Amino acid sequence: MGRASSSKEDAGALFHSLRSAYAATPLNLKIIDLYVGFAIFTALIQDLPPERAFADFVLCNLVLHLVIMNFLG
Repeated sequence: MGRASSSKEDAGALFHSLRSAYAATPLNLKIIDLYVGFAIFTALIQDLPPERAFADFVLCNLVLHLVIMNFLG
């Protein structure tokens, strides 16, 4: 029983450290995190066959990232 309590404390400490580190993250990186989460979410809910949906997802993200990298210089 002591081991379960210890793992709960460890998990709590891990989540606390992640929350405090994420609170110090700049807003620009949080927006990028939100975009990546949205892109993955939309890839998962598509009604296309999985192979085609994944290929479209990869292609669109590749084009988007190339455009953004070109824009950023």
